Amino acid sequence: FTLTYTASTGGTISGTTPQTVDCGSNGTQVTAVPDPNYHFVDWSDGVLTASRTDTNITTDLSITANFEIDTYTVTSSVGTGSGSISPLGDQQVAHGQTTQFTLTPDGGYQVASVGGTCGGLRNGSSYTTNAITGPCTAVVNFVLSQEEIFKDGFE
Repeated sequence: FTLTYTASTGGTISGTTPQTVDCGSNGTQVTAVPDPNYHFVDWSDGVLTASRTDTNITTDLSITANFEIDTYTVTSSVGTGSGSISPLGDQQVAHGQTTQFTLTPDGGYQVASVGGTCGGLRNGSSYTTNAITGPCTAVVNFVLSQEEIFKDGFE
């Protein structure tokens, strides 16, 4: 019989594939090896360990190792002042991707800065992170607008 092991996107197979074995015999060990920034999920037949040795073979087997790209938590929040960032809180972002936030100051406020550990670029009311390579944060800070400061000085 023939044992064929393949890998989905994001990994490779270590070991011999395909393998030819006699009826009732055992195959040799194969291992699903994830590429950098991917992780092993399972084999298409439900086996959850990355390494496997199929035994007592009585039929051809064709099995795929499934991998997924790593994801990281990006946490957004409001630091100082009055306004919002959307989406707010935790979101999962795939390795190497960016994510975008909308910054909305409340009346009388303006965006002062966007910081945190994600890094990125602000363009008006939008903030786009750098490529995500691990868990990180995006924090927006608001301050009173110059118009409000000026107005408050004369009231």
